[in-house]
Amino acid sequence: MKALGPVLAVLVLIVLIVSGTLYTVDQRQHGIVFQLGEIKEVVEKPGLHFKIPLLQNVRLFDMRILTYDDAEPLRFLTQGNRPVLVDSFVKWHIIDARQYYVSVQGDEFRAQTRIRQTVAGTLRDEFGIRGVHEVVSGEREQIMARVREKVDQDLKRIGVGVVDVRLKRVDLPQEVTSPRASTPRRSRRIRSSSPSTAAWRPTAPPSAGAMTSCCSRRIPTSSATSGTRWDGRLRLRSKHGDHLPHGLRPDAGARRRAPLRRPHALARHVPPHHADDRWPDPLRRPLLDHRRTAAPLLGTFMKWLLPEYVEDILPAEARRIEKLRRAILDLFFGSDYELVMPPLLEYMDSLLTGTGHDLELRTFKVVDQLSGKTMGVRADITPQVARIDAHLLNRKGVTRLCYCGSVLHTRPAAPGATREPIQIGAEMYGAAGVEADLEIQKLLCDALKLAKLRDVRLDIGHVAVFRSIAHGANVGAELEGRLFEALQKKDLPELRSLSKKMNATTRSALQLLPELYGGPEVLDTAEKRLPRLAEVAKALKTLRALAKACPVPISFDLAELRGYHYHSGVVFDAYCAGVTGPVARGGRYDEVGKAFGRARPATGFSIDLRSIAGVVK
Repeated sequence: MKALGPVLAVLVLIVLIVSGTLYTVDQRQHGIVFQLGEIKEVVEKPGLHFKIPLLQNVRLFDMRILTYDDAEPLRFLTQGNRPVLVDSFVKWHIIDARQYYVSVQGDEFRAQTRIRQTVAGTLRDEFGIRGVHEVVSGEREQIMARVREKVDQDLKRIGVGVVDVRLKRVDLPQEVTSPRASTPRRSRRIRSSSPSTAAWRPTAPPSAGAMTSCCSRRIPTSSATSGTRWDGRLRLRSKHGDHLPHGLRPDAGARRRAPLRRPHALARHVPPHHADDRWPDPLRRPLLDHRRTAAPLLGTFMKWLLPEYVEDILPAEARRIEKLRRAILDLFFGSDYELVMPPLLEYMDSLLTGTGHDLELRTFKVVDQLSGKTMGVRADITPQVARIDAHLLNRKGVTRLCYCGSVLHTRPAAPGATREPIQIGAEMYGAAGVEADLEIQKLLCDALKLAKLRDVRLDIGHVAVFRSIAHGANVGAELEGRLFEALQKKDLPELRSLSKKMNATTRSALQLLPELYGGPEVLDTAEKRLPRLAEVAKALKTLRALAKACPVPISFDLAELRGYHYHSGVVFDAYCAGVTGPVARGGRYDEVGKAFGRARPATGFSIDLRSIAGVVK
């Protein structure tokens, strides 16, 4: 009996070791094997598999089709600012377990959040170019097909495939369909017997707060007012009759009904030295009262509307922007950069020379009434400065130029961003060495430090890494473009499909690029596992020099190919706390000067002045 105890203990230990070694993958699952926190392999074949106990662990992912359904209908504006309520659902599934884990850490809630944001943004774009009839009944099938295609392309970046997107219900809101909303227009029209009765003044309310609760807009005086009294509601009378200020219902004084209450005032008073908090523009809202439409009340005031994502800059914000502009330009002047002021309009032939297709899509185009040629409103000042250096200055040696001005985009660069950013930047021409890249990086960090931004960091890439791998394998232009798109989307399945006929070295290098992001240790991994090409080694050496000299936290992404057809070397983005997207962008673009007829090394950056002014205290 005494000998039986050790034997049982050994058997139990063996059972535990074996159970820790074996695991099963169901036919509806994929598994990821982790070794010390690093992804070792992805198991797609169902059955019994082995792992190293204590050293490796396995996480299983359900590959079946899942459904995401919004709990509440979403509200969108159609063409003409008409609101609709949309109830939709999405059927989706995991198509790449590795990419799914890398993108959302395998968290289904994060994935559904990304799905909700993508679907909402795509529906907003599709509804914004269609009328109410088209979205309610006329083109629902076309809308669903386009939304499904766009959402599927976007979500492949996180390893998710979209099976279907369905609009269960598209209805008008209750305030539009209710009988009160269909009241004849003449019953809601503001009656006036003379043009002079358009402005009114209440007499001596008990307190300013009481007045604000009824109507928060300032009402200027008018000689037409008389006999006004206060009884807890704003009640105005005139010698011309019972006339009301714009926005109040004609029967506001009747006891059976309360005066109209607006969620936002039609106009607001901003005192001097106010913080200019960017409140929603009330004239953008098609509904001032949630119970009824406001189109008859607005009348000619709709002429005041600005285009979407274009805003006025109020005094306090304008003061911050101007203060930053002067300080940053003084910094540039102290480093021997000379100011240039390119025109707002140029002919398209010169405006887009050497910039690639991306900038063309962001450029507004107009026809010159004098020549009949197509002109463009600049969407980026950098190509204009390159033209000035190549054609107008035509200097030998190093030229340092800086600039500041507004640009105009056809679409906002990020959700909620303005379409009229203010760019301020610096460019260096004629210097090809890493010293120029270091100078530009230091100047950018000094400018962001001058703005007193919090948690500034740089994200750096190098387009020569992918370019040299593709050219080393003699990849054609068409295949190179498709590989570029797959890398930009981090679409590993597509990348594997495109590279399966290449040699093993090139194939493994291309599939490794999406994983090469993180801190300086990424450069060590790249040096060990990427092909021994001279251009790759030179690019990694440049990135190491930038990492060593950078005064702010830095990260690397070797699959970041923004402006691939425009940039020729280092590319970088700057981020800070309080701003969702990059506040500055830059890099090396040696090929642009060649397009202007003068090949010349060039590097520089531009800062979005409005973005950083919005977070500066």
